[in-house]
This record gives sequence, structure tokens and C-alpha cells, in this order.
Amino acid sequence: MTAVQPVQPGQTYTTNDPRGGPNVRVERVDTTGSAGSGRPSAWVVDALTGTRGRWVQLKALHTDGKPRRSGYSLETEARVAADHPTDEQVAAVMAAIVAPSEKQPKSVAVEFQRAELERTIRRVWPHIVAQAATVLEHDADVSERNGADGAGFRAAAQHLRWTTKEES
Repeated sequence: MTAVQPVQPGQTYTTNDPRGGPNVRVERVDTTGSAGSGRPSAWVVDALTGTRGRWVQLKALHTDGKPRRSGYSLETEARVAADHPTDEQVAAVMAAIVAPSEKQPKSVAVEFQRAELERTIRRVWPHIVAQAATVLEHDADVSERNGADGAGFRAAAQHLRWTTKEES
């Protein structure tokens, strides 16, 4: 177990909710309770976009490394490393994908014909991108109506559309 650390600006926390949710980054800490709910709190934003700022009570930001089902846990280098594949694992998967079919292991996933799967992805991908970009634009509108900056959502939608046009 890791020692309990104080909550500090710049730290990133992962949600403990089994349903998932965005990671948050601490922007500022109010230990006196003068802001927000009157209890010691931290102002957090979505770690990826920097939007959706909100006050979270310090008791919901866990730094002790214990497994939990509520609140947020501090992201540590060891935790991030455990959640992401190693370079060797990525290389092994890529080698299996590009290997000639007679050298690929026999499994349900490999039984699909690669060319047919690629054609299907190329046919469906523009529709998926269009839907995702529409959702991002909607999130930008909602953020702006609530007084937040929706520029991050709009930039993500624009980038998604741009990269898809470039690939086709």
C-alpha cells in the first residue's frame, strides 16, 4: 500500500464507480471549506478536456491506494502502467494481425477473412465518425449553455472529421 498523500493541484484521479466515468484533474484545493459546499473541497475538471469544472469534497478523493467502489483514486505511475499494454504486448498483437493467415493462431477472432473485415470497417467507419462528431457538438452546445467553454468538444469533433476525410 502507498502512503496517504495530500490532495494537490495537478493530480489526476480515476473514477472508482463500476459504471465508469471521466478521469478528473485537480485545479485547486480549498481545505477551509469556504468555497462550494462549506466542506473541504477541490475544484476538478475533466482530465482529458479541461472542461466540466465542479467542486468535489476532499473525502471523495482517495490517495491511499485501497480498492474502492465510489469516489476517485489517485492515478499513480504503477496504476497507469498496469492499465496499459507494454510495447512488447502491442508488437505481439500487431505481428499476429499482419502474419500470413496460415501462421495465425486458430481462434474465433481469426476465422474472419481480413479483407472482408477491412471492407466492412471502411464502409461503416464514416457513419460512426459522423455520429461521434454530432455527439461532441451537442456536448459543446450543452457546455456553453451551462456557462462552460465548449471549445474542447468542438475541436475534438473537428479533428475527428478532419482525420476521417484525410484517410478516405
